[in-house]
Order: sequence, then C-alpha cells, then structure tokens
Amino acid sequence: VSQSRYGGDANPYEPRLIIDWYSLNFNSGNVIKYVLRYAYNTCCGKTANISDLKKAATYLNWEIEKLENNQ
Repeated sequence: VSQSRYGGDANPYEPRLIIDWYSLNFNSGNVIKYVLRYAYNTCCGKTANISDLKKAATYLNWEIEKLENNQ
C-alpha cells in the first residue's frame, strides 16, 4: 500500500515502482523518493518542504562519493 504523500496506489509514478523498475540502489532510490515527495507537495497545493530536497542532495552526494571512490 503506497502512502498518500506520493499520490496513492493510483499513481503510476509512485516512487517504489520507479525504484523497482530501474533497480536503483539505496542512495539513488532515496534521491527519487525525496524529489518526488517534494514535487508532489509543490504541485498539489501542500506545503513544499525544502528539507526533502536537502535529503535528496545528501543521498546524491553520498552516491557520487561512492562512485568516485570506486574509480
């Protein structure tokens, strides 16, 4: 059961479906999750929370660091 903050079960772009479809790892999946949470709140007249974008940025930076360390 998906959470309403992502648009509910009727939303074909529900984050867990996108994450599964692309087989994203933990960091990349969280980037998608937090960006979509921010976007959903922004488009639906709810209070957009900049902390969601900050969380997305944190996970993105961790993924970049991981990739750079593996080169």
